[in-house]
Amino acid sequence: MALTHHLAAAAAALVVWLVGLAIYRLHFHPLAKFPGPKLAALTTWYEGYYDVVLKGKYTFQFGRMHEKYGPIVRIGPNELHVLDHEYYNELYNQTNRLDKYAWFYSMVGNPVATFPTIRADVHRLRRGALAPFFSAKAVSDFHPRIQALTDRLTARMKQCAERDEPIPLFFAYRCLTVDIISEYIFGKQLGLLDRADWGRDFYSAWRSLWDLSPLIRQLPFLMDVFMGMPRWMTKLTSPKALEVIDMKTQTDQMTREVLASPPPDKVREGENQRNIVRALAHDEDLPASEKTFERISEEANNLLAAGFETTAAVLTHMTYLVLAHPEVHAKLRKELEDAIPDPENIPSWQTLEKLPYLFACVKESIR
Repeated sequence: MALTHHLAAAAAALVVWLVGLAIYRLHFHPLAKFPGPKLAALTTWYEGYYDVVLKGKYTFQFGRMHEKYGPIVRIGPNELHVLDHEYYNELYNQTNRLDKYAWFYSMVGNPVATFPTIRADVHRLRRGALAPFFSAKAVSDFHPRIQALTDRLTARMKQCAERDEPIPLFFAYRCLTVDIISEYIFGKQLGLLDRADWGRDFYSAWRSLWDLSPLIRQLPFLMDVFMGMPRWMTKLTSPKALEVIDMKTQTDQMTREVLASPPPDKVREGENQRNIVRALAHDEDLPASEKTFERISEEANNLLAAGFETTAAVLTHMTYLVLAHPEVHAKLRKELEDAIPDPENIPSWQTLEKLPYLFACVKESIR
C-alpha cells in the first residue's frame, strides 16, 4: 500500500508539473507573444517528430510556418525562426557576444570542442588557439602536403581509367579531404586514399553519427548509454551506434599517440611536428583545463568532421555542376589548359586563385 501511495503521489506531482510547464510556455514564457504551432511551443518533440520520425524534415516545415504565421515564428519552446535577410547582420556581427543554445548543440555531443561551445567567452579562447592553423600563411605552408595527397588521388583515378573501372567521386573526394585534415590534426593520415573501398566504411560511421544526432538531441543520455554498453550489446541494439563508437576509438587512439610524443622542441628532425593536437597540448596561452585528453580529443573529432565533409561536398557539387553544363566545362577546361601547360607541374594555389573563371566556379559552388 505504501508503495502504491508513493507512486500515486509521484504521478500526481508529475501531472501538476507538466500542466504548470505547459501553462508557462504558452502564456508566460518570454517567447509566448510570438506566433507559431502550439505543439512547437509546448515541447521539443514537435521538432523531434519531423527530424527523428520524418528523417530531418523540420527545416522544410519552416517555410509553411512563415506562410501561415508571418516573418517571425516560434519553432520550439525556446526558439524563434526569422525570415528576414536584413536581420542577418543584426545577429551575426563582430560586436555581438551571444551564448549558444545548449539544447540545440547537444546533438553534436560534448560542448568541450570549439564549434559546440556554449559560452561566448570560452568560444573566443578556443577559437583563438585554432586561428593560426587557418590563416593564409598556414595554408600556404601546408600546401606541399595538400598537393602530394591530391597527386595521389589523381594517380589512383588514372589507374581506374586505365582499367576501365568506375570512380566514385562522392567517396573519392572524401578520401582526399579526410587524409588532408587528419594529417593537419594528428600529423598522420587515416589513409583513406589507399583503401580499396574508397573509404565507404569510414563514411558510413560518420553518416551513422549524423543520423543519430536528432535522436541524441531529444534524448542526450543515449550516447552515454551506448558508450557504456558492452560492444556485443551495442552491435545488437544499434549497429549505427557501434560504428560511431569504433570510429571515435580510432581517433582517440591517434590523439593519445600525439599527446604521448615529445614536445615540439624535442621532436626528431624530419618528423611532422606541426599539427593541431600537438599545438593545443603545448599552447602556453591555454589553461590546463583546456589541454586535457577529453577536450583535445573532442576538438580533434569535431575538426575532422567539419574539415572533410564540407570541402568534399563542395568538390562533389562543383564537379557535377561543371559536367552538367557543357559550355561551362569547355570554358573552364580551356582556362586550365592555358594556365597549366604541364599537368605534372601544377602551379601554386596563389597562381590558380587568380584564374577568373576557376575562381568564379569555386565561389558559385560554395554558394
